[in-house]
Amino acid sequence: MRKIIVIADDLTGATNAASYFAENCKDIPVFIDSNSIAKKELDFLKKHDVIIFNTNTRTAGKDPAQLSVKRLCGLISGFGEIILVKKIDTAFRGNVAAELDAILTTTERKFCFIISAIPSMNRITIGGFQIIEGK
Repeated sequence: MRKIIVIADDLTGATNAASYFAENCKDIPVFIDSNSIAKKELDFLKKHDVIIFNTNTRTAGKDPAQLSVKRLCGLISGFGEIILVKKIDTAFRGNVAAELDAILTTTERKFCFIISAIPSMNRITIGGFQIIEGK
């Protein structure tokens, strides 16, 4: 299995993301605040297939959020080929655009997919607009 790294902007999103992998992964480390991680602390993570990071940036300003995500992307750059997932709020709360820009710029990725719909919770996207419970 290729390593999957999830970057969430709040702890609820981070733990929610971990729940999707729980059935197939023995251990899933979830970092409560990625801003306090040092590069040397990441070595033990190489044995894990899925790693979840909470940047704790949902309510931060655009610039601090972007810096936090850039820093984290720099730290995980030594993980080799990874599947990188940016967990976003389905109502697009937080700094979604700034954080995606930070990820694409720092990792030198050329594109990303934005999938923000949970039909079972009445959260859908129509014509580029996010519709939550019909509104």
